[in-house]
Amino acid sequence: MRQILVIAILTISVAALLTTSPVASAQQSPHPPQVPIPAQIYSAKKVFIANGGRDFLEKAPDRTYNDFYICMKSWGQYELVTSPVGADLVFEIRAVETDQARYLRLVILDPKTNIKLWTIAAGPIYSEGGGKNSRKDYDKAMPAVVDDVKKLIATPIAAVAPANK
Repeated sequence: MRQILVIAILTISVAALLTTSPVASAQQSPHPPQVPIPAQIYSAKKVFIANGGRDFLEKAPDRTYNDFYICMKSWGQYELVTSPVGADLVFEIRAVETDQARYLRLVILDPKTNIKLWTIAAGPIYSEGGGKNSRKDYDKAMPAVVDDVKKLIATPIAAVAPANK
């Protein structure tokens, strides 16, 4: 009788293990699902770059805007326009300082509706007063923002198709 009980427990344990292992492996997928990006981001040709405000870099308060503009111009993906009226997107760049962190933030806006379509942040930027470490952190954060924009538009599969009317 004891031997039958042990066999029954082992059989139930193996059956339970076999039925739960596919569920466990499905929950631990190494590749997160791709989420759709707004179609305007993927299809944009003309971009207006907006200065999101004076930032914490005291010696060069418009440095973030200037550096981002130069990076986007040298990339050549978009035609940079001088007015949001003719733009497909508005990229608003700013160096942000909160009680918790300092970082670069890019907000991508629809110029027709002023709706935020996407936000990209890079940092943190350490060191008060614009010291050497702060500059190094900033010099890593700016290319990271641009790289994130490149990654964002690099996956056309993820773009949301415009609705048919």
